[in-house]
Amino acid sequence: MPELFNKRWIALALGMNLLMSVVAMADKAPLSVFQAKYQTLSHEKSFDAVIEPVKQATVSAQTSGRITEINFDVDDFVPKGSVLLRFRNKKQKAALSEAQAGLKEAETRLEDARLEFERIKGVYAKKLVSKAVYDKTRTTHKTAIQQLDQTRARLTQAQEDFDRTVIKAPYAGIVVKRYVEVGETAKVGQALLTGFSMDSIRAIAKVPQSLIGLINPDKGDKEQKKQAYIIYSVIKDKKSGEGKVKLINKVAATTITINPYGDPDTHVFNVRVGLPGGLEGIYPGMFVKVAFIVGEEKHLLVPRQAVVNRSEVTAVYVIQSGGNISFRQIRVGKVFDDDMIEVLSGLEEDEQVALDPVEAGIRLKELHAGNTK
Repeated sequence: MPELFNKRWIALALGMNLLMSVVAMADKAPLSVFQAKYQTLSHEKSFDAVIEPVKQATVSAQTSGRITEINFDVDDFVPKGSVLLRFRNKKQKAALSEAQAGLKEAETRLEDARLEFERIKGVYAKKLVSKAVYDKTRTTHKTAIQQLDQTRARLTQAQEDFDRTVIKAPYAGIVVKRYVEVGETAKVGQALLTGFSMDSIRAIAKVPQSLIGLINPDKGDKEQKKQAYIIYSVIKDKKSGEGKVKLINKVAATTITINPYGDPDTHVFNVRVGLPGGLEGIYPGMFVKVAFIVGEEKHLLVPRQAVVNRSEVTAVYVIQSGGNISFRQIRVGKVFDDDMIEVLSGLEEDEQVALDPVEAGIRLKELHAGNTK
């Protein structure tokens, strides 16, 4: 009888402790939870790519002569229309001045011929001069017009020759190479400077033929859904001013162009991905990743804040019916936008996970403590 009494007393005590733990848990605010759901997301394929400028040019000499002035060097930013360098231009300037003077002379000669022709024309109408005199003044007037046209053509040529002694930037950009020095004599066609524009850049990716059919090229439709992104990292200073932080940027492409000719040896195609201008921390020659959307897939997602790491274990706190809490190991995949992470195994759809793992862990310990008293 005493043993039976002791057993009943122990069972009653354990039941009371469990009841007190449950009541204590009930007094606390319910945990914030997230119900795991499958979501249909874009399926992407990533490839290595290199950034290159759309506008890149090498300016060459269009006249021969000695270089007298170079205004920009390598790595300098050049505004559009700025004078890059000048040639010695005394000969071209003299020819231009001569052509300008010849134009004024031809205009004066034409005006005199026009007035004489108008005068003779009026006199001839009154039958006061012969037709031979009339024909002569008319011919002189036509000749003066032709000479003026020829003089204007010579002036245009002289002006062009003079303009060729001044090399201007065709667009705003950065100088990357310089091939000449002040005092050198350049020949027609000789390379002078090379530069590129940062206003328009693109990424070049090499895509195998097995996947080229899944990429949707740009068809000029402004409403077309973006089918590609570039992914690159940027090193920036922390806001606190201590150290630096690495940021991952993801930028949507503006255009997609597939080169219709593939490499016969490697069977890959070059795909040009246009990018918006003014991107921070990206320059020609940089290595980036290009992700092409090639379809859709379903993924079981949970917020990344619900996932905890204990040593080598990745897990979540699962909130079951009745308020029970369990610590469950899972296997995770990629991290998506909005800080959602893919669960590959260990969790089923519609199961609820705690959004505050710290609080969930505390409550789980309290339940275990109550059960062991």
